[in-house]
Amino acid sequence: MKIAYSGTYGTGKTYSTYMKAVELKKENPEKEVGSLVNVERECPLPINKNTTFESQMWIFARKVQEEIRLANIYDFLVCDCTVMDVVAYTWLAKGNNSSPDEDVQRMLNLAHAWVRTYDRILWKSSRNNDWHNLDGTRELDPDFRLQVEGKIRELYCRENHILEIE
Repeated sequence: MKIAYSGTYGTGKTYSTYMKAVELKKENPEKEVGSLVNVERECPLPINKNTTFESQMWIFARKVQEEIRLANIYDFLVCDCTVMDVVAYTWLAKGNNSSPDEDVQRMLNLAHAWVRTYDRILWKSSRNNDWHNLDGTRELDPDFRLQVEGKIRELYCRENHILEIE
């Protein structure tokens, strides 16, 4: 089973990922439980507002690769974001037009297919989850944070993906 959190940065997705992994292990002591967090922090290219298409492709590819690897090791895998989150950053980096450019559309097509591999997607809203703090990596601009959140929600709504509110 693969569970993922989704939402803008600074909403407690990573913390919730760890807590969900602990909860699953308590409920299923005989099962192996793993987590995948902070892939974007490993990216050797610019992220956040300064991200590029290449940065986001690196994150997207790395995330998918790690999910494949870990899902074959663990009975339960909990992820701190989905590929749809990555597409939102990519779209915003390309100018946040009303329709995606060719690169974003290709990534979006892959993301729509990959999102089906998550058994559950838990939505973390910035309204109920304020973990937005200076940590040396996160973007501090509150407007950008809301832009990311809006774009992620829009992307899920386009394909009627079901999000569970947490």
